Amino acid sequence: MKSALEETVSSLPQVAAKTLFRYLDIHKPRQSDDIKKRPQLTPEFVETVSNQAKELEKQIKITSRRITESKREQVHLAEQIENLKNKFIKDQEVTLISELLDKVPSSRDLERIQKLNEISLEWKQQQRNIEKVQTRIEALNKVMANLDVIIQ
Repeated sequence: MKSALEETVSSLPQVAAKTLFRYLDIHKPRQSDDIKKRPQLTPEFVETVSNQAKELEKQIKITSRRITESKREQVHLAEQIENLKNKFIKDQEVTLISELLDKVPSSRDLERIQKLNEISLEWKQQQRNIEKVQTRIEALNKVMANLDVIIQ
C-alpha cells in the first residue's frame, strides 16, 4: 500500500502538466486579426453595403425635404396667425374709432387709443421679425439645396 505522500508525489507530474497547460492557455497571444471573425470582401458583401448606403442616402434626402417642408409650413402658419391678429386689431380699431367719433373721448378712450398705438408698434416690429425669419428660411433652403447636391 502506498502512503498518501507517495500518491501525492506520483501524481505531481500530472498536476504540473495540467498547471502548465492552463498557464499557457491563459497567456497565449491574442489573435485580433482572426480571419474567420472579419467579414470577407466578397462582391455580395460589397453590394449589400453599397445598397444599404444608397438606402440611407435616400432616407436622408427624404428627411431633409420633410424638415424643409415643415419649416415652410411653420412660417406659413405663423404668417396666417399674424394676419388674423392684425385683422382683429384693425377691426377693433375701426370699432373704437367709430365709437369715439360718436362721443367725446373720455380718459378710458384715450387709454384705449394709447394701447392701440402700442399694439400697432408691436405689429410693425413683428412684421420686421417675419421678414428676418423669411430671409433666414431662404438661406436655409439654399443650404439644404447645397446639401442635396453634395449628397448626390
